[in-house]
This record gives sequence, C-alpha cells and structure tokens, in this order.
Amino acid sequence: MFNITPADLNAYLGSLPVSRRIVRRVKPLALGLGPLWLLRRAGRRTAGLPLGTAATQLTGTSVRDNLTSGSTQFQTLMAAVRRFRPDGIGIISDLSIEAQACGCEVKFPENGLPYVSSKLIENPEDLEKFRVPDPYRAGRMPVVLKTVRLLSQKLGLAVGSGGIGPFTLAGELIGTERAALAVYTEPDFLHAVLRYATEVVISYQLAQIASGSDTVIIGEPTGSILSPRHFREFAAGYLTRIIKKLPVPVTLHICGDCAHLLDEIALLPIASLSVDAPVNLAEAARKIPANVILSGNLDPITVVRELDPRGVREATLKLLTEMDPYPNFLLSTGCDITPDTPMENIQAILDAVREYRYKP
Repeated sequence: MFNITPADLNAYLGSLPVSRRIVRRVKPLALGLGPLWLLRRAGRRTAGLPLGTAATQLTGTSVRDNLTSGSTQFQTLMAAVRRFRPDGIGIISDLSIEAQACGCEVKFPENGLPYVSSKLIENPEDLEKFRVPDPYRAGRMPVVLKTVRLLSQKLGLAVGSGGIGPFTLAGELIGTERAALAVYTEPDFLHAVLRYATEVVISYQLAQIASGSDTVIIGEPTGSILSPRHFREFAAGYLTRIIKKLPVPVTLHICGDCAHLLDEIALLPIASLSVDAPVNLAEAARKIPANVILSGNLDPITVVRELDPRGVREATLKLLTEMDPYPNFLLSTGCDITPDTPMENIQAILDAVREYRYKP
C-alpha cells in the first residue's frame, strides 16, 4: 500500500470546497491509489512551505508567543492560510519540545527557535530515573496538541505536525558531541538512550495524531553527521519502529547534506523525504523510490530571505524546470523559513508554482 502526504491530498482537493468530511472520505481511496495519483489529479505542481514563523509578521506576535500558546499559534497559521492559500498547513517546527518534556533546560529567544542548553543523561543508570513524558501534561507538548486540535476542527486543509527524530533527541539528552562519538566508543549506551528516545517520539506523535494530525514530519537534523553504516545501525531501525507505529504517512527531514545517506534512506518505509539546500534534488530523485514524495529545497536564507521577489521567482522556476522529469516532486524550502522573510518573497514562490506549466 502506498502512503500519502497532506500536500498530496490538498493538491487533489485544492479546487474543491474542502472540509474535514471530504478529507476523511477521500483519504482511504487515495491510500489505495498512491500519492502520485493525487499529484496527477492536481494538474499542476504543488508546494509545501513551512509558513509558521514567517507568518508571525501577520499577527504581530513573536515566535516565542506562538510556541508557548496553542491559541496564538493557531491564529498565526490561520493568518498564513488567509494570506497565502497554501496547498497544506503544518505547525511551527520546534525540535526542543521533547527534550524539554524529558527535563532538559531550554533557552528561548524572543524571535528565534528555542534550543536545549543542558543534558540529562550521563550514564546508563540515569535512564532508570526517566519515564516517557505524558504528552498531555509535560512541558509544551500540550501547546502543540491544542494547535493541532484547533487546526483540525476549524480548518479544511489536512493538518501536518511532527517533531524530533530519535538520534537527534538522543543527542539532546546526552550531548550531541557525545552522541557522535558514542557510535564508536559507547554503542551499547547510545542504543539504550535511543530506545528511550524512540518511545518518547512514538508517544508524542500518537498524541498529535489523536488530536487531529493527518501526517507527521520527523526531523532528524543531526542524522547527516552519520556514515551510511552508522545511520543503518543507530538511526534507520529506530526510525522504522516509529514509522510502523504511526497510522499516518510520515515525512523524514534531514538537515545539511545527506546525499551520502540516500541509499539507506531509500529503504525506510517513509511516505516523503524532505532534503536541505545542499542536496542535489535530481540526483536524490534517482535514488529514492518513485512512490516516495521528494520535497525541497530552495535555500531559505540566500534565496527566500535575501533575494527580491523577482529573484525568488526565478530560482523557483529554475528548480521546477530541473525537477520536471520527476512526478514525485513537491516544492519546498530546504529548511524553516525565517521569521523576517519578506511576505512578497513567499508569495513569489507560490505564484511561480501555481503558474508553472507542468503536465503530470
């Protein structure tokens, strides 16, 4: 059976009076036919942009306001929907939530993403003290669940949510540098931490799905530091366990240059792969299965934030042209759009995608 991403579904539903009823009715049919069927029915290329942090400009709120209040984040995402009429919508990415819920200290800039500032686990015995946090009570997890619930209840578009991957979370819990060295020096300890991290991820993602999420994105940003052998040993198995536990399509996102991992990633049961700007998309498309959606990878800084709208449009059209041979391509940015990105630049991307002449 094929999987489906929210952008696939909304591409098909884009011209319809979308409702949650339609989403629920069409999804089983789409699951049987596969995501490419939905992309072809769209009759055009589609885009899946992380709009949340930039959309704070529309509501006059800070990133911190949105990541600490489900109601505020919902209003910001609704403003993004009204302004841009996107093919899909997802929550603001925040990969510190799980570590904070486990007990890590987090630094919280006013208009930047929070980051973990302390580690919790020094040795295997420490793991005995920890339990999987309750996603309905722990830290800021309930903020995300409220955002997802409001989006699923009030908005016609299919809703995407997500969180951190197990290897990256393990690095937050023991220190990223130690996790990188542990693949050589402490593999048993690292596996123990990864088993705990995996259960944290599963619990949190299941709560998001129960709150109304139609798909999830697992962000494994530090996965790109692993060799193919170490990715297979310390990431792939845990990601597979997570994906098989979640009853919705899963997108994997890896930051940086993950080209050396594409053969291993191609073996994962993912619905979609999101790659960062350093990756050659055409080469990636030749390595991943044709039924897996490949999304990316405009540079969010040097292109999307820093160019003028004309330059952004030209870069978008160039990428669309390069990816024309690949029907499983979904245009996006390589990573999160920054809070100070001009609204006109985001509009330039969406206009270019909608106007691009593509025959599926």
